[in-house]
Amino acid sequence: DGQTFANAIRVTLDGDSAAPDTTSRISVANNAIHCGKRPGYWGNGIAIDTSAAAQSVLRVVNNTVVACQYSISISNEASDDANLSGTVLNNLTAFNEYSPRRPGRINVGSMSFSHNLVWQNLSGNALPSGATNTVTADPKLYSHPMPRLAFDSPAINAGNGVSAALILAQDQIPATDADGRRRFIGNGVASGALFVDI
Repeated sequence: DGQTFANAIRVTLDGDSAAPDTTSRISVANNAIHCGKRPGYWGNGIAIDTSAAAQSVLRVVNNTVVACQYSISISNEASDDANLSGTVLNNLTAFNEYSPRRPGRINVGSMSFSHNLVWQNLSGNALPSGATNTVTADPKLYSHPMPRLAFDSPAINAGNGVSAALILAQDQIPATDADGRRRFIGNGVASGALFVDI
């Protein structure tokens, strides 16, 4: 948590055949990722692969992914998605090839997508069916490599502060942004990894 990366975050979960009822809980929060797309190669932002044998609860909260191929990619080999649940909440993805998605899938299982800002992702800004409170607007970043928000960014206060605070507390993740600054000012929370204290 709370790091600035030039490359991807990748989480791969394999099922345990000896304990098929085991539930894996994964949280990816407060990361600023810039892949620095180059001709012929784009890094991936956040890639999460889960196995058909595992029950998986994913929480992808308050991340910023800029200039990558896949911004947030959630793959699951299960045919019915019954083993996948969780939330993709308060993320900012801009100038990538793909917005947050389940590659090759329309169904997102029990995943919810809420309060995410998407902008100029080359293959479109559409999120999975059922996504709520999506902001599609220029996030007004100071730069791609260090994607901090300008003072008038539409990402400011676009996030769901109540849900984010609950998830961060449950997962014992500090309530600070990727710069180590306070995440919440009153009830306000930004979509993305970096908050502007104005």
